Amino acid sequence: MYETLSTIRNRQGIHCRPTAVIIKALQGYEGTIRIRNDLHQCNIFTMVGIMSLGLEYGMTVHIQVEGPEEEATGLMLVALFERVYDFPSE
Repeated sequence: MYETLSTIRNRQGIHCRPTAVIIKALQGYEGTIRIRNDLHQCNIFTMVGIMSLGLEYGMTVHIQVEGPEEEATGLMLVALFERVYDFPSE
């Protein structure tokens, strides 16, 4: 099992679009990934689960990966959670 922490760097937090990017990056992963904040935890493979955490700018996320290439997958998630998403404004 690989565990690490990540800090949300996107000013708008992890909303629908970043969540979709994260889930797409994990497509086909055959292990288990759980993320949690101070109040809740979820399986990262569901959009509703990630969104329910209410991940806002500056919050810390605990990442736990079990399965193939645990460390590489965990580090990829850190990069995805710390990424500043530059989606066009609507």
